[in-house]
Amino acid sequence: MMPSKAGAAALALLLLLAAAAQADECTQAPVDLGDASEFAVLAGVGVTTGAGIASQLTGDLGVFPGGPAPMTGMALSMNAAISPVTGTLSTIYLADAPADPAERGVAEKGIDALLFAFNDVKNRTVPLACTTPAPQLVSGNIVARRSTRPLHVAAGLSVTGGVDLYLDGNNDTSAVFIFQCATTLLLTAGRSIVLTNGANAKNIFWQVGSSATLETLSHLEGTVLAMQSVTVALGATVNGRVLARLASVTMDQVVISLP
Repeated sequence: MMPSKAGAAALALLLLLAAAAQADECTQAPVDLGDASEFAVLAGVGVTTGAGIASQLTGDLGVFPGGPAPMTGMALSMNAAISPVTGTLSTIYLADAPADPAERGVAEKGIDALLFAFNDVKNRTVPLACTTPAPQLVSGNIVARRSTRPLHVAAGLSVTGGVDLYLDGNNDTSAVFIFQCATTLLLTAGRSIVLTNGANAKNIFWQVGSSATLETLSHLEGTVLAMQSVTVALGATVNGRVLARLASVTMDQVVISLP
């Protein structure tokens, strides 16, 4: 017996709703950076800048708890754009800042929020019932790839080869992309992360179990959440954040801007 037109329409609607529910189930929720959200650069031990042409930061810079030299290559200035860091540097928050004890609290809260976000991203999974899109398992290098998948899992991840990595938002400006790197992240010289079809840097997160390296003239979109250190080499640019939980951020004539 053929279904009536009304029955067929109802069945089609149910299938559409089911597909939409599965799509929602398969996407990743936004990542809450909390008190770390206003930091362009945040480190546990220190921040080092190279000599010569200044780096440019748009956002806050913070260090907590800090090491013997929390700022190398720059003055210990508060609330100022300082050489060799220029641009819109909102505030420098240091663990040993003498001016205001509240400054210490801002950097400390940022580091605490970084750890919370790191663990959140590290533990993200795709539900077993979700088959499309499944996690993108990456072994070693990503070469000349376009991805629409919300979750990428790798031991150590290198973006290399002669073509950039494209992240495709599939016309969804709220699409979240997560990269879980158990050990290291390497963006090789001259390579870029390119966003297409609505993908947004504020929704891209690179969780790195040890250290991240962005080589000369590379470009990264999104927030790096590294447990150890981050190196941003000569001329590299970041539309996002560079956050290092336990060690240092090293940068040399770079541009880092909040997304």
